[in-house]
Parts: sequence; structure tokens; C-alpha cells
Amino acid sequence: MHKREPTEFDWKILSQMELDFGRTVFLRLISVAITDANTRVEKLEDAMTRNDLASVRTIAHQLSGILSQFGAKLAAEAAQSTCSAPNNETLRHAAVLLEASVRSVALLQRRFLDVG
Repeated sequence: MHKREPTEFDWKILSQMELDFGRTVFLRLISVAITDANTRVEKLEDAMTRNDLASVRTIAHQLSGILSQFGAKLAAEAAQSTCSAPNNETLRHAAVLLEASVRSVALLQRRFLDVG
């Protein structure tokens, strides 16, 4: 039996949100989430550069909430791992979170907001 690779997103969450809120509101929510996540990613990069582990964990917690609400499973898991990592592992986990967050935000952007 093959072990299936985890998918990056839970597309069912996004489909249900669109059904619940309608296309216009859904797209607005996606737009706000992308903006918010991008702001947090910038703050995460800054906190990592300063070696500010408390801020890294706080921002990781915030990203976990944003990303999980929009079905970004792998990025949300990376955020949770960053929050719970021991001090000597926090920055390594944060680097994984940073990469996963950027990838997830770009995917949401391409899938729902890019025109053309």
C-alpha cells in the first residue's frame, strides 16, 4: 500500500467557504487573508533576522490561524511546529514555515485572484 503524499491544501474548506459566503465575499476574504499573511511573513523574516524567538513564535501562531482557516494544511502544520519547537530548533522550523507560507499565499493568489 502506498503512502499518499499530503496535499498542500484542503480544498473542501475553500469550496465550503465559497458556498457559505458567495463568490464576491469569498474573494474578498481571500484577498484580506493574503494581505495579512504577507504582512506576517515580512514580520517573521525580520524576527528571524533579529533572532527574536518570542516574536517568531507569536507570528507563527498568527500564521497558523490565518493559514488553517483557508485550508493551507502544510503551512499551518509548519506554523504549529514552529510554535512548539525547542529554542535551538525554532529558527529551523521557522525557515520551513516561511517557505510554506510564501508558497501557500502564492497558490491562493494564482488560483483565486490573478486575472488573465
